Amino acid sequence: MPNKQRLKKIISTTNHQPRRPFIPGYLAWDGLLVGSLILGTFLRFYRLSENLVFHGELGHNYLAIKNFVAEGSVPLIGPPTSHPWLAFGPLYYWLMAPLLFLGRFDPTTGALFMALISVVALVAMYWVGEKLFDRRVAILSTYLMAISPAWVSLARESRFYSLVALLFFLFLFFLVRALEAPKTSSGKQQKATNLFWVGMFLAVMLNFHLTPLALLPGTLILLYIHRRQLKKKALLLGGVGFIIPSLPFLLGDVQNRFSMLTKLLIWVPYRVLGFLGFYPRNNITTQIAEKNLSSLYDFFSQSFVIDAKILGFILVGGVTLFAARRTVRTLGENRKDWSWLTLTALFVIGYIGLFIHADPPAHYFVTLLPIPILFLGLLLGQLFGKRAGQVLVTLVLFLMTVTNLRFFFSEKWFFLPETQILKDGRVPYRVQLEAAKTIVATARGEQFSLSRVGPFDQFEDNYAQNYQYLLWWLGNEPVKDTKIRYTVYEDITKLPQIHKGKVYWIGNLAVLRVEKPMR
Repeated sequence: MPNKQRLKKIISTTNHQPRRPFIPGYLAWDGLLVGSLILGTFLRFYRLSENLVFHGELGHNYLAIKNFVAEGSVPLIGPPTSHPWLAFGPLYYWLMAPLLFLGRFDPTTGALFMALISVVALVAMYWVGEKLFDRRVAILSTYLMAISPAWVSLARESRFYSLVALLFFLFLFFLVRALEAPKTSSGKQQKATNLFWVGMFLAVMLNFHLTPLALLPGTLILLYIHRRQLKKKALLLGGVGFIIPSLPFLLGDVQNRFSMLTKLLIWVPYRVLGFLGFYPRNNITTQIAEKNLSSLYDFFSQSFVIDAKILGFILVGGVTLFAARRTVRTLGENRKDWSWLTLTALFVIGYIGLFIHADPPAHYFVTLLPIPILFLGLLLGQLFGKRAGQVLVTLVLFLMTVTNLRFFFSEKWFFLPETQILKDGRVPYRVQLEAAKTIVATARGEQFSLSRVGPFDQFEDNYAQNYQYLLWWLGNEPVKDTKIRYTVYEDITKLPQIHKGKVYWIGNLAVLRVEKPMR
């Protein structure tokens, strides 16, 4: 009898035991993480050379690097900014010089490196997301970032400011750790160490772009809130961390009697006072405000999806409501969630800085680029805690994936025309390279000068530095004032109908060769 009762109990327990999922939860999340890294890597490297972005500004950077390598000199000043009186720090040159040298100065070297940096940023997103929030949010955010049009586009542009987005993760991590460090003696030491790294990474970011200055006011406000927990040693270490990566720039500016630094310190309050109406410069108007808000919406929407207005609107609206609600709730709690408050403060105060700038270009948002993805990852992570939310999250991820992959695998992205100038004026790398090869072949070893007609040709050297670099790489760099002159016409509507030269056509790009008698 006891044996029968025991048998019934075992059968009863077995029948009422909840059925295990086909794939355990932890394996599903691990699979999503691995899939995110694989998919993100694929989207950043697939057809990279076919869709290489190589414009005049990038050519200018590469020419400067090859000159430094040829001269054996160490630059103290980096790439020029849009202001003729200001340049960035030299860390980009220091980083790219050995890479280009090892890559035999092939223009694809920089693109491969920046694509790799974007993959490293995926790992950084997971690491920081798990440390500051939780593993579910980290994995969801990593997947969102893997398929994000804004992030994939940033990788393809191969610009030095791409490094700012990666460094933001480290800056955010150490800032939150500095704010959360306990009030114990060991905690104060941790706070000081963390502030050293906060200053360090902020200064390194400023070597690659000036928009990280928008992070400074928010950082100072957060530190002021925690001022009672801060010792002078901690603030001093933060300053030391900031100074170390800035030393090359400061040493370079010494030669100009600190003219760049002085003008920069004047320029910042000048922009603020202009915004407030004290000067006729970047004054706030209804039109400027509308452009600012429109650029902010585009920034969020393109971080999530591309070519999907309704889905983009829903996602941006949902994130906005979620962020506002969570911020109000967190501020009302006794024990503050400083990971969330730091992220929100950096975004809100940082965007105010961009707003004051007035109608900032799209790449100015690179400093804040990780934040929309983290916001959406946190929203989806919260929704996933409920059964109905799991269905909704799955549907959202499915729609985002299908929408973005359809865009990527189309003639708008991976399969852009390679033999024709695009409707938006972009020139495929294959056309640029063929134009350079045509010039070298027809020059037959003779010296020649070069000019360009097309978008942005009002800038230095007619914005033709990409062609200059390719011609140097192919063995015949252009010089000044020679009898043979080549003009690359990216805007063929400006090609003279009557000329005393020969025209070579590469798709819908024209190269005009003219020989003039020398005096």
